[in-house]
This record gives sequence, C-alpha cells and structure tokens, in this order.
Amino acid sequence: MVAAGGGHGPDRVPSLPVIILSAYEDPALKSEADAANAYLVKGCSGGLVLDTIEQAWASRSGRASPN
Repeated sequence: MVAAGGGHGPDRVPSLPVIILSAYEDPALKSEADAANAYLVKGCSGGLVLDTIEQAWASRSGRASPN
C-alpha cells in the first residue's frame, strides 16, 4: 500500500474508481476510505464484490448500475 502523498490514489486519478479490500475491519483504515468508492472486508460475498465493482464503474462513467 502506498502511503498518503505517495502519488497514487483518487486524488492522483480522479476518474479511477477505488475499492479498498481489507483482511480485517479496521476503523482507522475505514476512515481513510472516505476518498474511496467502497471499503470491503475479507469474507464478504463474491456477489457483493461484483456489485461493488459494477457500482464503482458506473459512478465513474456517470451511468446507472446495470442491475
């Protein structure tokens, strides 16, 4: 993971959807997720991951989610 100010992330490429995937629920990391489209924790369903990706992509392109 690149530290803040490392030249990566949503501030560097504003149209790039960002989804944070974490091995465990971490309140500190979750607070940093404000700039991200979503924060998912290991163990969530594959359907949730797919839905989250679709929603993030749709928000990037300005279109509604296909579902």
